[in-house]
Amino acid sequence: MRRATTLVLWMAVAAALACSGPKGDPGPQGDPGPTGPQGPAGTFSGTFNGNVTIQGAVSATNILGVETFTAWLTNAADFTAPTGTAPARLKYTDVKQNTNTAIFQPELDGNLTILKPGVISFTASFDAIGTGNFVRTGIRLNDTQDLGYSLSPSNGSNWAQVTETIHWKANANDKFSVLALPSEIANMDNGVWSTLNVQWTGVP
Repeated sequence: MRRATTLVLWMAVAAALACSGPKGDPGPQGDPGPTGPQGPAGTFSGTFNGNVTIQGAVSATNILGVETFTAWLTNAADFTAPTGTAPARLKYTDVKQNTNTAIFQPELDGNLTILKPGVISFTASFDAIGTGNFVRTGIRLNDTQDLGYSLSPSNGSNWAQVTETIHWKANANDKFSVLALPSEIANMDNGVWSTLNVQWTGVP
């Protein structure tokens, strides 16, 4: 019994002496654990004062874009030969620029269809010699609503530049056309003298 007690005592003293030594160096770095699951996408809103630098790609679905359309007149003969008093469409079908065919769709009948909603600035002009004191033009929406008129003085011999501009919040598939009266026109130019220019602003 005494021998066993002595052995236990000796082991306790040895353990105490072993635990009282200096602290050992840290072990090597273990392998990294697996990547955790991706968290849900977040949103950010705030005001920046100064420069902002973003590393990586930025994607968004609601950033405004600007698109443009330019075309020249092609149907001057519809106005210089007839003497009709009913308004007729000017056909700007010689397309010089269409930056987005998903926005602008020119029709063979002279309408320009706006395929996506947005705010447009629409300017139409044509070069003509009138038969009277003035030459008139107008812009029509969906063949039913007149949006504005313009006229230019004419003395029957000098060329007049007739121009009309509107700014309009267009719905998808709205159709815009430019009208004039053949009975007021003795001569008219196709091409670069008679142009349609449209700017569209919206979410592409």
